[in-house]
Amino acid sequence: MPVRTLQHINIRCIDADAARDFYVALLGLRAGPRPPFRSHGHWLYLGDIPVVHLVQREPDEAIASATGPLNHIAFEAD
Repeated sequence: MPVRTLQHINIRCIDADAARDFYVALLGLRAGPRPPFRSHGHWLYLGDIPVVHLVQREPDEAIASATGPLNHIAFEAD
C-alpha cells in the first residue's frame, strides 16, 4: 500500500482559536468548513484540502499519548 501524500495533521490545543489565528497568519492557510463534531475546533485549508485539524482540549485534560499535542497524522494511500 504505497503512500501518496500527507492528508492532514490533527493537533489538540488549549486555545484552538489562537492556534487557528497563528497558523492562518504564519502559513497562509484559511479556516473553512468542519463537520459538526461535539468538540470545538477548526479545519485549516491549503487550497481545497483541510490539511490541519485543530481540536480544543481543556487545560487540565491529560494528553493520553507520548505524541503530545500532535494527536495523529493521516496519509492518503492506494
